[in-house]
Amino acid sequence: MTREDLLGDLFQSGSLGYYAQYMALSHLLSLQAGGHYQLAAGTGTVGYEPNVDYFFGFPRSIKPGGVAFDIPLINLSAVDNGDAEKKKQFVIQVGILSSALEHAVPEQMFNTDPTNPPDAISAAKALAKANAAGQRIYQITQTNSGSILPNIHHDPATMAEIRAALSVGKEVITHTDAVSVPGWTGAGYIILDPVAGDGAYKIAGGANGGYCLY
Repeated sequence: MTREDLLGDLFQSGSLGYYAQYMALSHLLSLQAGGHYQLAAGTGTVGYEPNVDYFFGFPRSIKPGGVAFDIPLINLSAVDNGDAEKKKQFVIQVGILSSALEHAVPEQMFNTDPTNPPDAISAAKALAKANAAGQRIYQITQTNSGSILPNIHHDPATMAEIRAALSVGKEVITHTDAVSVPGWTGAGYIILDPVAGDGAYKIAGGANGGYCLY
């Protein structure tokens, strides 16, 4: 039995658990919304990522890391009455669910001590932690970006992605300052299509997913 066999089975079970919960809960949300949901395509990675320290773009040290979930999804959804706003809200609900599972599933996988459960991160959890800490949560548009962006203090790469999204008409939901879980510090942010409600639920570092130190 090799390390690849052991970790491969573990990460495979995690990805299957993610999709099982996501599809079941999305179906329940569709029933509540009076609509229909179908997963059209789901890809991505679940695996171990070390922490690499870079110096002017060159790696100079490596440290133990954690499990990263990076799972982009394509969904088909509709509501029975054809109400565009109702469909948009349903799409956003399913998106938030997809993000929440990206921290909930690794927490389930590595919860070996009920008295000290793991604390994973996702875009949804980062926003919740920021809100609980008293940070302001902003919905940024092209119209209000000039007054709001100076209040956002994320890393340069995250800020660049936020500005790029705004420049093409997307909306961004984020908080003001970094939040932390063991092994990770950064921002959570959602890049939304303001018409359809489709979004990318991201954490600092570019992942469309979550992270858990173990």
